[in-house]
Amino acid sequence: MSLRKRARDIFKIFKNGNDLPLRKISEKTSIPKSSVHRHTVNSQTRINSVGHDFFETALGLEFLNRLIVGVAFVFGIQAGLGAETISSFFKLLPLEKYAATSPTTIRELIREIRRVIETYGEEQMPTILELCKKLDLHLGGDETWCGKSIFVVLMELASGFIFIERSVRNRTYGTWWDNVKKALIPCEKVLSFTIDGGTALLKLSQTLGCERTMDLFHMLKDVTSVFATKFNSKRRSLFSQIKKLKKKFSKEENTKKLEEALANISVQEKTLDEGQKAYRKALFSISTASHPLDNSLGVKSSNDLKEELQTTLELLRSIAATCKIADKKKLLGRFERRIESASSLNDLWHHWVEQSVLCKTDDTEVKEWATQVLLPVYYFKEQLRKSKKNKNLKNHYDKLVAKAKALLDTHSLTGELLNDDWVSWAQAMSLKYQRSTSAIEGRNARLTQHYFISRGLKHSHLNALTVIHNFWIKRSNNTTAAERLCHVKPPDLFEYILQKIPETPFPRNRNTALLAVA
Repeated sequence: MSLRKRARDIFKIFKNGNDLPLRKISEKTSIPKSSVHRHTVNSQTRINSVGHDFFETALGLEFLNRLIVGVAFVFGIQAGLGAETISSFFKLLPLEKYAATSPTTIRELIREIRRVIETYGEEQMPTILELCKKLDLHLGGDETWCGKSIFVVLMELASGFIFIERSVRNRTYGTWWDNVKKALIPCEKVLSFTIDGGTALLKLSQTLGCERTMDLFHMLKDVTSVFATKFNSKRRSLFSQIKKLKKKFSKEENTKKLEEALANISVQEKTLDEGQKAYRKALFSISTASHPLDNSLGVKSSNDLKEELQTTLELLRSIAATCKIADKKKLLGRFERRIESASSLNDLWHHWVEQSVLCKTDDTEVKEWATQVLLPVYYFKEQLRKSKKNKNLKNHYDKLVAKAKALLDTHSLTGELLNDDWVSWAQAMSLKYQRSTSAIEGRNARLTQHYFISRGLKHSHLNALTVIHNFWIKRSNNTTAAERLCHVKPPDLFEYILQKIPETPFPRNRNTALLAVA
């Protein structure tokens, strides 16, 4: 019998008003009389320290255990805080008499929770992989460096579920394949693979036999690498020139030459301002154009998108020439080479939509309503959800959603056909257009934070973080990545942890008199 159970049983007898002698309580609980006396004294001391007896009850101890495990889980593992910080937090609460909250104890608790989380992941993954055999998968892959460590991440982009998250020695094709083959070989329907153009990932996509699309995130990154800092850098240079000119011509008292020089610099500043505005519009254009539907809610083919991106590229080159911005690494050339692969996703998506709607109806009018009226509403709703932090993009997609809703509301078939089944179909098809690996980039940033907070990431730490991402973190619709992928709700991760860690230890009772003498 644990110390907590002994204390709880003895307190329950006293709480019920049974004024029994210690010997009777000992016989009733099968606890030695000396222990009964000690527990009684300690219980009263704890009650006096906090001012109530809630934590002496079974309900109070359950709450206390949930509190301590929850803090260690959320702040110690998920947020990466140290045991000393968590211990300091617990010292602010009057819990020292009820639970061991020293840094050493907290550290051991965090290790135990990590072990339980890994066990949970090992139990759930076979079920997830079995369900994935018949699912349409849209994968994305990327690598990131943290110090000397390399992390590879393979994610299902529609759901955000991470299949593979590993620390590896290199990022070759062989390393990628060794890590992903166990998870992906059983999967029969990998429809697309969005990548950044790396050689290893190109070869991996060929092995998987799926359609390869270029990642818009890295394409935009190439553009911003050429332009982003150059405008302000050139402005600083012009400002420095103005200071030198004023200093030079003030001595010679030649105001005419000074005015001419300043006028020339003013023209250059105006050119930079206009160039920067045009550059920002071009970035906005690339982002808002890269969709399978145009601004009038009509179909946009791969060729249409290719022409739009090519036109924007020519504009960017014109801006670079006008503002004298050098593309030393030829990144705009790389952007151009990736246009065709990025644009191919449009025709793929329209093909998936066509095949999917044929499985639901043969009626031409119903198909047109579903693909041209219903689908644009939920497609642009999904884009609006993704762009809620960008004001300009949010306003743009707000207008498109409003336009699509107006068309849906006024269509003659909407009242007859609109139901949950068609809505679910439209939402599922909207998620199939995965043009970017920005979700993986966000995950990479999170891993980097943990790496530097913890001064490195052990395999056990990384495995626990992966399980938390897949089975615990929820989006605004209150679903985890595992639920969105397989449409099956696994057991609650935190409740599973509480079952495996039923109670936290009592604090050690130190002899304060001996400590004072020492």
